[in-house]
Amino acid sequence: MREKGFTLIELMMVVVIIGILASIAIPNFMSMRGRAKEASLKSNMHTLQLSAENFSSMAEGAYPATCATTVSEVLADLGFGAVTAAVKSIAGGANGVSPSGSDVLLPLSFKNPFLPTVNAWVSGAAGTISGCTYYECLPTGASTSAEEYSIRGFGKDALLVLVLTAGQ
Repeated sequence: MREKGFTLIELMMVVVIIGILASIAIPNFMSMRGRAKEASLKSNMHTLQLSAENFSSMAEGAYPATCATTVSEVLADLGFGAVTAAVKSIAGGANGVSPSGSDVLLPLSFKNPFLPTVNAWVSGAAGTISGCTYYECLPTGASTSAEEYSIRGFGKDALLVLVLTAGQ
């Protein structure tokens, strides 16, 4: 009569099979995490592009010089004087009165998918911080507005191939 239970050989075979499965699954999981972070960075880039285009539609076709430029500043620079009540109310002011800086339409922060403690956007030329989205404008002189912009993202190790510009 045989006792119930597993032999040492059977247990070792189960451990070997689990090890083989883990050696296949863990690298695939890590690769999938990397692709998800790159996708999050591309989403941040697209959000910044949509915000820049929305800003342009409110600022008579001008793009912001930096991520902190307000619609009011651009309209004043273009010679429109006082900002209209419609722009103020769209930008979030109550009763047509825009609190200081409330008509900044570019998002002031994104979650960085690679480095959670670092802001995910930087105003200026593309750098080398993983997970950062770079907004660079081509201003017309010393004004607060621009005619073109480019948005670049830096992935885990290199600049992403995706470069977003005005009119795309």
